[in-house]
Amino acid sequence: MTANPTDDVLIIGGGITGLSAAWRLAEAGRRVTVIEAAPRAGGVVETLRDGDWQAELGPNTLLARPALYETLRDLGALDSVILANGAGARRYLAKGGKLQALPRDPISALLSGLTRPALPALFRDLRAKPLDGPDESIASFIRRHFGDYVLRQFIDPFVSGTNGGDPERLSVRAAMPRLALAEGAGNGSVVRGMMAARKAAPPAGDMPENWRRALVSFPQGMQSLPRHLADRFTALGGRLLTGRKVTTLAQSDGGWQVQDDSGTTYHAAQVLVTIPAGFTANLVEGMSLSLADDLRAIPYAPMIAVALGYAAKDVGHPFDGFGGLIPRLEGRRTLGALFASAQFPGRAPEGHHLMNVFLGGRNDETITALDDDALLAQAQSDLGDLMGLRAPPVWHRIHRMPHAIPQYEVGHLSLLQRIDGAVAQMPGLGLIGSWRDGISVGDCLASGQRAAAALLGQTA
Repeated sequence: MTANPTDDVLIIGGGITGLSAAWRLAEAGRRVTVIEAAPRAGGVVETLRDGDWQAELGPNTLLARPALYETLRDLGALDSVILANGAGARRYLAKGGKLQALPRDPISALLSGLTRPALPALFRDLRAKPLDGPDESIASFIRRHFGDYVLRQFIDPFVSGTNGGDPERLSVRAAMPRLALAEGAGNGSVVRGMMAARKAAPPAGDMPENWRRALVSFPQGMQSLPRHLADRFTALGGRLLTGRKVTTLAQSDGGWQVQDDSGTTYHAAQVLVTIPAGFTANLVEGMSLSLADDLRAIPYAPMIAVALGYAAKDVGHPFDGFGGLIPRLEGRRTLGALFASAQFPGRAPEGHHLMNVFLGGRNDETITALDDDALLAQAQSDLGDLMGLRAPPVWHRIHRMPHAIPQYEVGHLSLLQRIDGAVAQMPGLGLIGSWRDGISVGDCLASGQRAAAALLGQTA
């Protein structure tokens, strides 16, 4: 215990959120130490390189937005960015045992057998009235506005493929806040509200035209992003410690005291915890059982990433887009596949294709019990007819993530209110991470920077 903390800020967790906060704090002149349990920084962002194959084991891309562009510019990383090929704009959805391309314009939507049955739902939405009531699931919200076909054919696979979630349980206000805001802005109609929001959208600032809504990665994969953050942080005098698991967190006379599994003790005026909610609960349990219980009440969905490499001659699909999602009503366990080598160069050897395939999620948690051979067989079976596969993959890797994606289920916002109330009674402590404020890599970047600004404001 000491009244003169060694660090201004100690950050527990070296994922994107923690590194983003650390960089901004060090940039402002604060003494910062980041402690990460894994042997490398980056959290779930991880790239595998095996000869000429390069596969993402976690998030595959970033969506270009002005805030992301500004962050990469400030990091000095713009020159190392690559944008997805133009073909990446094409997206597929499985229906009736076939991958069908989603329409890109209103005329195509009118002619497509995939989207034409959904068009009457637009009139249903235009007649909808705003609902001012308790928290609502995404499924309930979509049924009210667009009906069951839109939910089952479009929303369910999107939610399962991007969040690993169950629309019957996810909160629309927490997981898809733009939909809820659009309902209010459109006086009940989501379509009117989204059109109004698009007209009122702020300018893109200095972001180039070719960046708008583009998909972003790096030649050496997504793991380049945490490397850029870590390099800038340490260049500014920050201390990054990996392979050290924090075991205790306690208040001390001059701030906070932290101990890791080697017995090393650290002291800081402020502590920012950026690890998953369940691990955070273990650290705060000694200070507040109710806070720990609320953190543990946030469920996580398991995901399994299966990277499949094929000779191009053995793939019947044109392999010309971003990828495809598979609705549950198709009766397959695979959630979707991203066409990695169609998006970015350097992902597969010449004459080959690489797919990043995902299984699991909140509605299929038992799939984690399958061994690797069974998972590989499942992915090939699910994708065989959809992709016109004529032979087994020539290369593959399987990566299991038992606690991959936090689930913002109905009641999540109330949980966050209680968590914030409890943390407010502990000056100098901050709890953030992908379990709040968004699950995407871009969300985590922004969350870390907001947390840094808040800590700087407390000590200004």
